[in-house]
Amino acid sequence: MFCKISLLCCCLLLSSGAASAQIIDTLRIASYNLLNFPNGRDDCGDNVVVPARWDTLRLILGDIRPSLLMVCELQTEAGADSILRHSLNSNGVGSFRRANFVLNRSSAFQRDLNNMLFYDSTRWVLRTQGEVLTDTRDIGYYRMYLRDGLRLLAGDTVWVDFYIGHLKASLSDSLSRSDACQLLAQHINQQGAERVVFGGDFNFYSADESGYLLLMQALRDPLNQSGAWSANASFAATHTQSTRSLSSPFYDCGAVGGVDDRFDFLLLNDSLLFGSDLYYLPQSYRAWGNNGSTYNTRINAPTNTSGVSASVLNALFHNSDHLPVVLDLALPQRSILMDSHLISWQAERMEQDDRMRWELRGLETLAAEYYEVEYSEDAINFEPISRLAAQEGRGDYECRYLSMAPVRYYRLAVKSRWVRQPLR
Repeated sequence: MFCKISLLCCCLLLSSGAASAQIIDTLRIASYNLLNFPNGRDDCGDNVVVPARWDTLRLILGDIRPSLLMVCELQTEAGADSILRHSLNSNGVGSFRRANFVLNRSSAFQRDLNNMLFYDSTRWVLRTQGEVLTDTRDIGYYRMYLRDGLRLLAGDTVWVDFYIGHLKASLSDSLSRSDACQLLAQHINQQGAERVVFGGDFNFYSADESGYLLLMQALRDPLNQSGAWSANASFAATHTQSTRSLSSPFYDCGAVGGVDDRFDFLLLNDSLLFGSDLYYLPQSYRAWGNNGSTYNTRINAPTNTSGVSASVLNALFHNSDHLPVVLDLALPQRSILMDSHLISWQAERMEQDDRMRWELRGLETLAAEYYEVEYSEDAINFEPISRLAAQEGRGDYECRYLSMAPVRYYRLAVKSRWVRQPLR
């Protein structure tokens, strides 16, 4: 009988000419204001309601590939179900789950603007959820832990508290935003979680806002770019609203004016920024589809040089007036080996190329057909780069590969035949 032994991933992160090798996994986190999803609204005059928005959203999420997604401006539970069934659990994927739908309790006038958390159940487990009540809209609270078999076997796991919020808009509502941030900071302190992520549409115009400063007492901005973000070309690559220009019609009553505001954020606490068990992967934070080349114009303008495909840029334009905010968390693997025959598996940068080496034991019970090394630059899409035939009695192997990518991943697959041992 033939089987594939579990895969281990080695990541090479290179900077300033130095190199280090570490076995890590990556978890992509996304936050997205969906703009009156799924039904839209028509209280702004010349409005165009986008039909079948779950299909548009599916194209965007298929490009991002989050392991966990937080959304706001969700109108109904039926909308949450359509995202789960059609936008996430599609194209052969069926592992996504969602939190319980809770209709906004903070204000009777904001019942159509709600939060939701979706997660890949092969990676995350939702332990509990709740709401932080403010003067306008609930801030959703979700305590999660990682479904990591190696850590669970060792009697340990990694816990993360996620919050998703949509603070009051407009310059004149900065006091409301500040009050909500004060309540959130108090809740974070009361929970005493080791790791915290806060995502959503915060409607901050600058880093001088009292609400933002309150949040910075408990959390950190991975971009660490203080200033007046709104209508400031110096922060063009951080802007998340609006995906539509002045010449656009009012799709679902969304904002127009072009990409020129940084309203959407993912904030982390110190443990995730500077920790070692689960930590922010440097330079992974981005407003999806925006690299600063569409300042004050629509996200799908011909000037966009972000590298995101035209079809996804068009979907971003039509789906919402906000852009998703995305970052990656790195999860170092425990030293517990996933296969008892594998003694070591490592990657290191040599002077001319990368060298991957592995060592096995128990060769009397393992009849391997071949070993295959696979390569990736995003830890998602791997391709084989080398296949070595197994040699009887040999326990150590290596291969080399030349890559100029600043971050690259290698993993090892072993195709083997397990041999039944006679009873003694």
